[in-house]
Amino acid sequence: MKPIPKQVEPVFLEGLKLISRGKVCELYTGLPGRPDLGLKVISDRASAHDIILPFPVPNKGIYLNLIDWWWRQQMPWVRHDVVAIGPKIDEYLPKEHRGKPNLHRRARIISLLQALMVELVFRWLLTGTGLKKYRQNKGVVCGQKLVDGLVEWSEINPSVATPTTKDPDGHDVHMDLDEAVRRFGTSPFELTHPLFEVGRRIAATHGIMIADTKFEVGRNERGELVLIDEVLTSDSSRFLPEKEVQMARTTPGYKPASFDKQPIRDYLLNVLGVGAETPLTDEVIANVHNHRYPDDIGEETTARYEKLHKMLTGMTAVGHLGTLG
Repeated sequence: MKPIPKQVEPVFLEGLKLISRGKVCELYTGLPGRPDLGLKVISDRASAHDIILPFPVPNKGIYLNLIDWWWRQQMPWVRHDVVAIGPKIDEYLPKEHRGKPNLHRRARIISLLQALMVELVFRWLLTGTGLKKYRQNKGVVCGQKLVDGLVEWSEINPSVATPTTKDPDGHDVHMDLDEAVRRFGTSPFELTHPLFEVGRRIAATHGIMIADTKFEVGRNERGELVLIDEVLTSDSSRFLPEKEVQMARTTPGYKPASFDKQPIRDYLLNVLGVGAETPLTDEVIANVHNHRYPDDIGEETTARYEKLHKMLTGMTAVGHLGTLG
């Protein structure tokens, strides 16, 4: 388990059993009469390059909760793990945890499923680690030969699956698609790749491009594949303003402002020298945890989550929460 700095340690919910604690979320069981369900609480913690940061991003968990739920409502045909959100979670909680606005804003009731140990990553715009692998491997990414001559922000048509390992303690590693299919079958990709395409088309109507995303899936007691974890959020996807991508394609050195943790990642790289492939040594983690950060870096990052939510949903967080029952 990755260490959580004291500044962002969670407040645990008494009377429930904490069964997992991730970079952002806690998962509890012990819901009255429902051993098949859990309470997932989405915090304001942020991580970059698999290191949990020592400061919160205010209201980040609320925006993640709302954006994820909005996307699931756009895809009602998809079997997923969320059972209740907003005030409706009270129907499943012990009495002492009902009626708590903070839980209504950032928690959800989910089905407890067995997750497949693979991250289903899909890319449409060439950037990030996909671009790096393309350059290093003469156009080959995850065992797939892409067309020659692509540059950053080029479209990959059709979009491609570039799966990674799911490593709880280190960096995820790219897998050849053939190896992922051998281990997990084609079904996880057949379920999720169309969702990426639907998401891209919907986002485009709001002036947004989705460069890449990752999905996760699990199996229920009947062996059926179920969409789990987060769906097309700022923590799982690279959202970019379409106008800024077009500018980046014609203006050398211009970098689009993505709707995610990019201000934090840029700071870590430029000031501390920590990037996507930096070894996660104790010294590196301690340097990130002990550094004094600018006071406004959390708020600057929140603003990007807030803007994406407003562009997609047309609502403020308060207004959106009011629709949840």
